[in-house]
Parts: sequence; structure tokens; C-alpha cells
Amino acid sequence: MRACADDGAENANMKKTILTSLAALVLLAGCDKDDLEEAHENIVGPDGANTVVAMSMAYTHNGAAFDTSMTLTDAAGTPFKLDRIRFYMGGFSFTDDLDSLVAAFPEKYLLVDLWQGGAIRNIGQLNGHLHEMSFGLGVDSVLNHTDPSLVSAPLGVNGMFWTWAQGYLFLTVEGRYDSDSSGTVDADDLPLSYHCGMDTLYTPVELHVHTDAEEGGDVVLPLALNIDTLMAHMNIRTWPVEHTVTPVTAGLMHRLAVGLTHVE
Repeated sequence: MRACADDGAENANMKKTILTSLAALVLLAGCDKDDLEEAHENIVGPDGANTVVAMSMAYTHNGAAFDTSMTLTDAAGTPFKLDRIRFYMGGFSFTDDLDSLVAAFPEKYLLVDLWQGGAIRNIGQLNGHLHEMSFGLGVDSVLNHTDPSLVSAPLGVNGMFWTWAQGYLFLTVEGRYDSDSSGTVDADDLPLSYHCGMDTLYTPVELHVHTDAEEGGDVVLPLALNIDTLMAHMNIRTWPVEHTVTPVTAGLMHRLAVGLTHVE
């Protein structure tokens, strides 16, 4: 599944909205390389890899930077607010212009959290031109059913595991909606809660990144999630809570993949 934005105008707008996230990259200059490096025994790549590749995540709404104070409107016209979004990314790999493998990190997982803003998350070390970046949204079927007490962060016991289903929550979206039809969203309104998981909702993604990572040092890939794409077609008043595999949660996973882009 390829998740690349086709609308060039939207990409242009998105470039203007990631200043907050990219400002975090300045912190990278003050970090020792050792602070970003981790043990990656599962790396598949060239010997002598010396470029630390990381990623950041920005969030956009209506062509501007998204924040949790914003009131959104669903497909049925119901106002709502989002106060938390979390999802897993894992099984990273990179290919070059000839579609040859540059490096793969099959056991590397990241937990992306809206509350962490533009935090820089290390993927691993490699050496080469990165044309395409591939990963999965969620946790693969093997690790998904591993005892979380035996797995290190960001997997493990962290509120993102269904004990009743013996599997991880791949994506959680939480907030409130205008349940009393007052026209506003406040503390008296009911919550919205979408928990997406189970093996069938594991979603592969491929992004065009076109980035050189051959000179050593550090490279940060700026990614962005379009909140409008993620929440498109939702009828929150009809389905305010979904915690199993349904068309609602399946749609959210699909649109999460479509809503992710690399900001060039």
C-alpha cells in the first residue's frame, strides 16, 4: 500500500505548517551522536553504516498546524475535539532509486504520540540514498501476541495492550463530541474513543522520501499526519466508541496510512 499525497498544493501548504516540528530538529545539533544511536542487532545494511536516521511527526488540520484546542466537524456536521492520538510504526526498511535494499530494521518499533509533538525518534544507522521508506502501522502478528512483560519499550506494558484480546492497540483516537447538540464541545459532552488493533488491521505503508544519508552525521525525516484525512467520513454521533474490528476502525487505519506524508 502506497501512502503518498497526490495533491501538490496540499503539500505546499503542509510545508508551511511544520515549523514547530522542525524547530525541534535544532535540538539535534546539540545532541551527541551516541545519544541517538541504539543497539540494532537486526540491522540489514551495508558495513560501515555511519548515518543516524531518525524521524519527526507534525500534525496538520485545514492547511495549518493542528492543536488539541481546535474544534473539528465530522462528515455529519457534528463538532468534536481530539485530545489524544497514539499509534505504532515498525518494521522499517529503505530502498534506493533502483529499488535495492539500503537497510532494514524489522524489529524496530516507535510509538508516536500527539502529546509528544515533534519529538525526534531514532530509527537506526545506515549509509546510502533513501528513495522509499517502508513500514507497518501496528505490530506484526508475531510480536502482537508476545507477553508484553517480556518486551522492551516502546512495546511492553504501556497502556497500549489489550489484555482481553492478547494484542496491541495499533491506533487510539480519543476526545469528545457535541453530544448535547449545543454547537460546542465542552467537558459535559460525551467522549469519543476509537481503539484499533488485531492482526487484520496491520497496515503496510510506503512513503517517497528521496533523502541522501551517505555523509555520516544525522538525518531526520520530517513526516506529517493530516488530521482531516484521518477523520474523514466519520459519523461520530452514530459510532462514538469502537474498540473492535469494525468498518469504523478499519477505515481509521486505512486513512492513517493515507494521511501520512514525507514533508520535502
